[in-house]
Amino acid sequence: MTHTEEVTEILSSTTLESPASTEFLQMGPYIATKTPNGLVEGPISALPEEIILLILDMLVQEDIAAHEDPPRVSGDTISTVRTASQVSRFWRFITLQNTVWWSHIHVFPPWRPHAVAAALARSKDCPIDLYISVQLVEDTTGDADDPSPSKLDGYEDLFRILHPHIPRCRTLHIQGVFRQKPNLLTYLIEPLLNMDMPYLTSLIFDGEASFEDTEYSKGRTQLFASAPRLLDVRLGGIGVMQYSPPLSALTTLHLSRAMNLTNLSFHALGEILTSCPCLTFFAVYDDLLNHWPGRSAAIELPRLEALYILGNMLSVSELLLYLTAPELRELVIAPVVGSDLTVLHAEMHTEQARFPNLRSLTLAPAHPDAFNDALPVASVCFPHIETLILANLYPPEFETLFLNHSRVLFPQLKDLALTGVEKVVARLMPEVARFRASKKAPLRNVFVDGESLGKLTGPPEIWGDVKVKKGDLWEAQRRKGLYSNIKDLFVGRPLDEH
Repeated sequence: MTHTEEVTEILSSTTLESPASTEFLQMGPYIATKTPNGLVEGPISALPEEIILLILDMLVQEDIAAHEDPPRVSGDTISTVRTASQVSRFWRFITLQNTVWWSHIHVFPPWRPHAVAAALARSKDCPIDLYISVQLVEDTTGDADDPSPSKLDGYEDLFRILHPHIPRCRTLHIQGVFRQKPNLLTYLIEPLLNMDMPYLTSLIFDGEASFEDTEYSKGRTQLFASAPRLLDVRLGGIGVMQYSPPLSALTTLHLSRAMNLTNLSFHALGEILTSCPCLTFFAVYDDLLNHWPGRSAAIELPRLEALYILGNMLSVSELLLYLTAPELRELVIAPVVGSDLTVLHAEMHTEQARFPNLRSLTLAPAHPDAFNDALPVASVCFPHIETLILANLYPPEFETLFLNHSRVLFPQLKDLALTGVEKVVARLMPEVARFRASKKAPLRNVFVDGESLGKLTGPPEIWGDVKVKKGDLWEAQRRKGLYSNIKDLFVGRPLDEH
C-alpha cells in the first residue's frame, strides 16, 4: 500500500468527534495566527496525529525519491521536515519526535558545526544519511573555481563532531575538491580507516586532490574495518585511486576518474571486480581505463546484469571484451561514436553473440556521423536486442537507418524508446512501424517522454499493432548514475540546446 493510499484509508475510516476536529472540517480557507513566541497556530492542529504522520512521511519519501536539491545551509535537513516544523507548535512537536526525519544531514562550507551538532542530536540513535561536500553549494552547477581556503576553515571542529556519529551512517557521501586544504581529506578520512560501519549500505567517495595532498599516495588503502551491509559503492577520482572499501557483499559499483588523476589499468580493474562476487550493476565513467592486456585476459562476472559505460571512454570495445558476463541483460553506452565498437566487431565470432542474454541496449550517438556509424555495427554485435533506447536523435540519419529497405536494424527489436522527439521524427514513426511489420520484424511498443507524447498523433490504424506509451526510459537510466544533476552530460548535446 502506498503512502497516499494509507492516508486515504485512514481519512475514510476515521471519525473526528472532537470540537476542534469538527471546527477543522467546517472551516473555510486556513487562516494562520501567531503566538507570542512566534510559532504559528491554527485549526490545522486539529488533524489527528496519525494522519499528520502519514502525510508528512509521504512528503518526506517523495522528496527523497525526487533527489531533492540539498539545503542552502550546512546542517539543515530536507525541506519538508524544516517547513513542517514551522507550521505550528503541535507539528513541531511531531517532527522533533520523529527522529528518522532528521536523519538526512548535509554538510558543506561554511560548516556551521553547531547546526550540524543539533541535527545529529535530533536524529538521536537512528541510522543517518550523511552528505559531506567540499564544493560550495552556489558553485555546484556553474564553472566556479575551488572553494576559497577561508570558507574551509574550522573543519577540525566539524569533523570532531562528525566522527563519533559516522558509524551510524546508512548512507555516506563524500564529494568535492580537496586541493585548497591539504590536510582536510586526511583529517576526515584517517579515523574511518579502522571504523566498523554496521549500517552502511551506500557509499559515494568522489573527490579531486593531488596525490601529494595525502599520506596514502603509494597504494590503495583499506577503508573501514568492516561494512557487512555495503551494497552500493560509487568511487571517483581519489576515491578510486587510493581507497578500497569492503566489496564482498557489493551489488552495485560505479568507478569514475578525476581530471587530475591517472588512469586505472585493466589489471587493477580486474582486481576490484573479482572482489565483488555478488556484483549485478557496474558503471564506468570517462577515459578511466588503459593498458588492455588483450582478449585472453578476460575476467568473469557471473551475476552482472547491467553495464553502463558513460562519458568519453576510449576503451569501450576493450572493456566489452575484457568482461565475460553471461547474464548481462542491459548495456548503456552514452555517448557513443562509430569507432567505439570497431574492435569488438573485428573480434566477434560469427557463430556466437558476445553477450547471449543481452536484451536492452541504450545508445547516445555523439553526433550525426556517430548515429550513422554506431547503430549498424551495434546491430551486428548485439543481435538479440529487444529494447533499444536512443538518448538523442538526428532526424535525417534516423530516417536513413530505420527505413533502409536493404537492411533491418536489430531484427528482434520489440520496444523502441525515444527522448526529445522532433516533429519530423514523430511523423516518420508510423511509417517505421509499418516498414518493420512488412519486414517481419514488428515493433510492439514505442516509448517517448511526456513532452514528446503529444507529437505522436494520428488515428490508431496508422500504427497497426504498435502501442505508443509515455515513458522516458533514458531518464530513468540517467538518474541511476553519478552526476545525474547535469541532465545532458552523456548525450553529446550542449546544455544550451534546450
